[in-house]
Amino acid sequence: AAAVATGLEMPSGWEAGLHHEAMEIGPLGLILEISALDGRTRIKGFLEGGAAERAELLLEGDEVCEVNGLAIPIGISLACARLQRIVESEGAGAGRYIPVCVKRKSPWGMHQTVR
Repeated sequence: AAAVATGLEMPSGWEAGLHHEAMEIGPLGLILEISALDGRTRIKGFLEGGAAERAELLLEGDEVCEVNGLAIPIGISLACARLQRIVESEGAGAGRYIPVCVKRKSPWGMHQTVR
């Protein structure tokens, strides 16, 4: 499907009629996007000065598999609900170490898991 011309440039990978969900996860310092194309949660950006930016371990485009030991399901509504519960949990308090597991596509097309 082609995007309707509105004077705004559609980001690569976006299609008309598809809804992508973006969430800011303050305790982690992450901006995540859940894709309507494949239902996967990926890192879209970092909150300036946040934990993830300071750690310098994660990259934009990494697929988030787990946060604090909880798997992130595929699908917008399921992933949003799980991420919201993680943010509201006691384990996501400021200043605490929160483990994040991601899948990263290598330059050779292979996927690697980064913990």
